[in-house]
This record gives sequence, C-alpha cells and structure tokens, in this order.
Amino acid sequence: MTAFQTPPAAPQVTDRLAGRFRAARGSADDAAMIEGWAGRAGWSLGRGDLELFTRHRPGGLLIGLLDGRPVSAMATAGYDNGFCFTGALVVDPGFRGRGIGAATADAALAHLTDLPVGLEAPPELREFFAARGFITRWRTIAFASAVPAPRPTNPHVMPLSADQLGPAAAFDGHCFPAERTALAVDWASGRDRYAVGYVQDNRLHGYGVLRPGFGAARIGPLYATEPHVAASLFDALAEYAGQRGARAIAIDIPEPNPAAIALCETRGLSHDSETFRMVRPGPSAAERAVDLTVLYGLTSRELG
Repeated sequence: MTAFQTPPAAPQVTDRLAGRFRAARGSADDAAMIEGWAGRAGWSLGRGDLELFTRHRPGGLLIGLLDGRPVSAMATAGYDNGFCFTGALVVDPGFRGRGIGAATADAALAHLTDLPVGLEAPPELREFFAARGFITRWRTIAFASAVPAPRPTNPHVMPLSADQLGPAAAFDGHCFPAERTALAVDWASGRDRYAVGYVQDNRLHGYGVLRPGFGAARIGPLYATEPHVAASLFDALAEYAGQRGARAIAIDIPEPNPAAIALCETRGLSHDSETFRMVRPGPSAAERAVDLTVLYGLTSRELG
C-alpha cells in the first residue's frame, strides 16, 4: 500500500489561506522545480534525489497550490511494514512566511491517518509537529566545509561493485525503520552518484554514497561498523568530490552517534544547520529500532 491510498481528511489551513490553498499529487516533472526552490533556499536536497524518489514512489509527491500556482511540496513514502517517512517540505522562497509550509504538512499528514510516520522537522516546526502527536527521537546535525585536503588512501576502500549492492542495502535496513532495498540500491548506483565500500576478508564493513548538491557535494548515506571504516570511506568520497571540482562537502549525521560528530570535527567540518528526527507512532504497529552506532550519515534529511 502506498501512503496516499489512505482517504485524506481535509487539511487545516490558516484563515488567510482558506479557499486559496489546495494540495494536488505531483510527478517526476515537478522534481526540477522543487529542487530549484530548495537550492535558492540553501537547503540540503541533493540534485536528482526527487527524480530518483519518484521512480520508486510515483504518487509520493504532494504539491501545494496557492491560487492555482505551485508554491510548495512534500514527499511521502509508505513501506510494507506500515511505516511512512515524509519530508522534503519545501516552499518557494518567494512565498515563505505565509503559513504555506504548515498547510502543506497538514495536507500530507491528512493522508497518513493511523499510520506510524517519521520526518525531519526544522527547529521552527518542531512544536507544530509535536502538537500533531510527533515525538522527538534525536537531533540531526548538518555538517559542511570546504572539501578537505586528500588523506592517504585505505586499500580496503574501493568502488562499490554490483555484487555488493545487496549487502549494502542490508546496512540500510539496520538504519531505517523499514525495508527499502530497491531504493537503497538505486540510490547507490544511479546516475551522477559515486559509491564506495570498505571490504576486508571478503566482507562489506560499510559503504558511502556521494551525490551532487546545491552549493556542496553531499555524502549520504554513510554506514560503517567501526569509526576507522567510516573515516576511510569519508576520505575517499571527499577526495573524489574534490577531483570532480566540488568546492564544499556536506553530510547529515545523527547527534546520538558521537563517533560521527568526531569524524566531522577531525575533517574540519562545522555545524551548518539542524533538524529533529520526529516520529508519530501508529496505534498498533511497533516502531522498528535503528542502529545509530552504524549510521554516520543519513541517506538524506528529506527522505530519511
């Protein structure tokens, strides 16, 4: 079942938006427009992220329309265990400050009645989501800096091969509350993405993905069994980004993993922004735990 098959309730809107704002289902054709909004706002959405997302969740984009004009968007993915993740809440910078973001979020949540839902809330919307039953699980910190100087290459780090995509997706399964193998594989092997794995004794001990972003190349996800594995993967991805002309690099990390914070600090990255991972539990489905000791970098704040 996809998230948007649940009959929606009427979204809540502010008085000044009543009668003017409505939500409609988007498509892959809207991805470039939404990424443009995110880029102008300085947000962390990577280039190509939404195009890839819509291949796996064709009905997962919601577009907010003000007087018939597209002004906002939000993406929602439903998974087989009932869990949903909603994010990529983006408002056209020219229309911010009018309550459109809140109206868009309410429209998206109206489709998710009685389902467990996770999201990354910006600080200014934390109370908004708490009032709608969401509980804070952790803080997510975006770290960014100029691309670090190259470090010695670890011989165990190599480009991720096709036969390693299955074990790589298994890492994702330990660090996300639902199984999303097809998305994880496509994320690592899709166009304009570069993935490396740490292989020792014929076993994959972690992997990371580099993708283009707005203003900075983005690392995500980054999974590793040990801090030195994460560091070696990060260094290889950062060096590749620099070789391809990137001037800056960014990564989103869960604050409860101190080794991830230490990695960013030793590589000269600084705190750029933050969000809060929040979850609204479902009435019957248990929330699946994630292993934050292995999670050094989120796939993306927008998609989980």
